[in-house]
Amino acid sequence: MSNIVPKRGVTVKKMLFITVCIFVMALSVINVNAEQIYYNDEYHYYDAGIIGLGVNGDEVDNLPMYPVIINDYTMVPVREVFEAMGSKVIWHDDTCQVEIVRDGVSVLVKIGDRNTYVNGQIVPIDTTQPLPMLIGKAPAELKSMVPVRFVAEKLGYNVNWDGDTRTVLISD
Repeated sequence: MSNIVPKRGVTVKKMLFITVCIFVMALSVINVNAEQIYYNDEYHYYDAGIIGLGVNGDEVDNLPMYPVIINDYTMVPVREVFEAMGSKVIWHDDTCQVEIVRDGVSVLVKIGDRNTYVNGQIVPIDTTQPLPMLIGKAPAELKSMVPVRFVAEKLGYNVNWDGDTRTVLISD
């Protein structure tokens, strides 16, 4: 057994107190509400909190992947959200594209690509917005996610943000 002899005037209680203070200060820098989400082939800390989703006045919950905010833009899972709004959603596995169709309007987005197609015409996503991407809590749980306002407005929906409740509101 080694004999640790503290310097004169420093007691074991003081050393323990200092150690606990350092530990508590270190924890205060870490956001305990942050969680990890997976996109762009790596995990990212996500601490923007829970984002609600309302479609035509009804809350949409039980989503396999909740909406997330990336670079100040809300990303939503394509199939669950747009099917809840009455759109048809088709996944093209061979090209990693998702097509959303509503009332004769077709929006085709490719994962990782800024160019989208609205009724066959190229409509680029603004460079400030995140690209359509696969996002999940783990690599095996990835969902196709798109900037909700960009896609929904192309399909003729109205999109609003309620900052008080942190909810995206989509309506016809």
